[in-house]
Amino acid sequence: PKYETFQCDNLQAIRNHINIKHSIYLFGKYGIGKSHALYWMANKYNLQGHNVYVNLVAEITNILRSEIALNKSTGETVVSEVSIMKNVDMLFLDDIGNEKMTEFIAEALQVVIDYRYINDKPTFITSNYTIPELLNVYTKSIGSVKAGQLLSRIKYLGVIEIKGKNWRA
Repeated sequence: PKYETFQCDNLQAIRNHINIKHSIYLFGKYGIGKSHALYWMANKYNLQGHNVYVNLVAEITNILRSEIALNKSTGETVVSEVSIMKNVDMLFLDDIGNEKMTEFIAEALQVVIDYRYINDKPTFITSNYTIPELLNVYTKSIGSVKAGQLLSRIKYLGVIEIKGKNWRA
């Protein structure tokens, strides 16, 4: 099985952080293993019996857009992806910053991350971007206030750069 093991140069620092904060924002260059680390962690928690949600942020934005279209066309309300992400034991969001960010998507992520922050629910996020870089990316699409609000909560998870070799090089 693909996600039974994981290696990086600072794995112990990542483990120590997660043992204390139970959440993390992992960033680093492409190909270094961020997604693999995320799925490895999700797999470990899943095997321990935790209710786990793991997905690409770009895919989540597609799901949210589909929910809106379905609600408009049927007049019914579906079980919201936002509700699922808020309430799951362990939330794993992969590759934040590479989705098409809109104010609606930002608000949805803000609701999820705020809820998880307030209720001390473990949240794990990966990105190619440092927090300042992600702030810059989001400021261009949703403005500095909304971007700042979202990133201040994400930053609270604890920020660690994943270090190691590029597995795709």
